[in-house]
Amino acid sequence: MVSLAAFAGPRVAVAESCSQNATLAQIENLETALETFRNDMGRFPSMIEGLEALSKPPPGLEGWRGPYLKAAVVDSWGQPFVYRLPSQYGSTAYDVYSKGRNVQDDHGEHDDITNWSGVPRTFYPRPFRWAPVIVAVAALVIAGGVALGLARGIGALHRRLIA
Repeated sequence: MVSLAAFAGPRVAVAESCSQNATLAQIENLETALETFRNDMGRFPSMIEGLEALSKPPPGLEGWRGPYLKAAVVDSWGQPFVYRLPSQYGSTAYDVYSKGRNVQDDHGEHDDITNWSGVPRTFYPRPFRWAPVIVAVAALVIAGGVALGLARGIGALHRRLIA
């Protein structure tokens, strides 16, 4: 049972990291589509039009040259993204965020993944990277071996000179 837990833990962390990165990439794609919409229409989609205006023309809107996205986008947990115009939290004109793993709208806090702060490391910690630790330990072992060898060599030379 312990061996199963040892294998399951890292896989869950990697899968969760993939979900966060995919969601953040989707937010970046939404930002690009929103900017293209704004360039064509002279404004961002209204709150009523929402992100759906990126994939389907809103009724009565002249000059729409989309689709700016092939289909409505959902986050890695199957939930629609939250879109707010004007921005309430970030420094851009609008807010786009995922409700995160808990699928609750925490208004950009807790585990939400946002266009203004990215992935919250508190709720999605990065997997620990062992490579730098192993390299540092190996360097210390080598340096210690060299120092010990030098100390023994100097001690032997000292004994020869005294004798």
